[in-house]
Amino acid sequence: MDLPGAWLLLAPAGLFGLLAIAIPVAIHLISRGRGRPVLIGNIELVRAARRARVTSLRLTQRLLLLLRVAIVIVAALLLARLALQGIGSADAGVSYVTPGWLRSVTDAERAELLSPAARVLTAGYPEAHGYQPGIADPDYDVWPLLAERLSTLRHAGTVDVYTEPSLAVFGRHRPRLPNEVNWHLATAAAETEALESRGLVIHDPDRADDVRRLELALAALKRHRVPRLQWATCLEDDTACRSGPRDWVMWLADAEPPNDVDSARLYRPQGPAWLLATSDPRYPEVLLDTVLGEAQRRRAWQKVPVGVDMLAAGAESPGSIPLPHRPWHAWLGLLLVALWAVERLLSERGRAANA
Repeated sequence: MDLPGAWLLLAPAGLFGLLAIAIPVAIHLISRGRGRPVLIGNIELVRAARRARVTSLRLTQRLLLLLRVAIVIVAALLLARLALQGIGSADAGVSYVTPGWLRSVTDAERAELLSPAARVLTAGYPEAHGYQPGIADPDYDVWPLLAERLSTLRHAGTVDVYTEPSLAVFGRHRPRLPNEVNWHLATAAAETEALESRGLVIHDPDRADDVRRLELALAALKRHRVPRLQWATCLEDDTACRSGPRDWVMWLADAEPPNDVDSARLYRPQGPAWLLATSDPRYPEVLLDTVLGEAQRRRAWQKVPVGVDMLAAGAESPGSIPLPHRPWHAWLGLLLVALWAVERLLSERGRAANA
């Protein structure tokens, strides 16, 4: 459970302990009832001290009530496991950049746009000023690197992030971020290469409807993602059709694939689950893992543009990661002991005064 600021409760059910506040309040109200009668010989002996003692007792009782309520509140927070997000604080005005963004801008743009405390979203988060990205930096994903940094170090306000406008550096899952992000996207480079993939769809005569669904998805891929995607459709017993180079095979037949069909890029869609998947508008994206090899898939992701609105819209998407935190049970325990000691001291003094 998130609280305002950088606080959170790891076990919110512990807040039910706040119901125990009714106990000291009830005791306080009952103790204000009729006092115990005391027989004395002459009231003149106590008149002078009466007002002072009554005022002192009322003040002590109110302090005791506040202390007992505070003890219940601290105990409830201890049960709820109050914690502080992050294990440190970031430098003031810090911003983050990706190696790809640094490669796409000039030194003058870098000096103009970046804050002195800018860091690179790569292993170790080095300082951006003076960092020279390599031609082929190790693969990096913006989401996990940014989420780890923002949740490990507390950042005040909005965080500026400079990145290239490619979905490849973000991946498919956006984690929950503890801060709002102000995205700065570099100008997209012009495409110089079109993806190419050749495939084969082999089917039984009674699976014409399945072939139609599959070809609709392949056509969507060809139109939007893989312009040079090509495929041929053959019946299972047409051996001549299976000759020639191919990158993948879709096998829509009941018989087992023969030896001349490469099993490394073989896909056998069948069953109710596949029929349900083909009705999903995102099914063409699923086919990318089949019609493209690993290197081609990486290039395909790089060619998918990403905008600021797309990055901001995914703020509540699945795939959130647990935020690191600093538990406060030790401090709350010490505070609880201190409050209890003060409460005992005032309570004993009150009893002595009533004696």
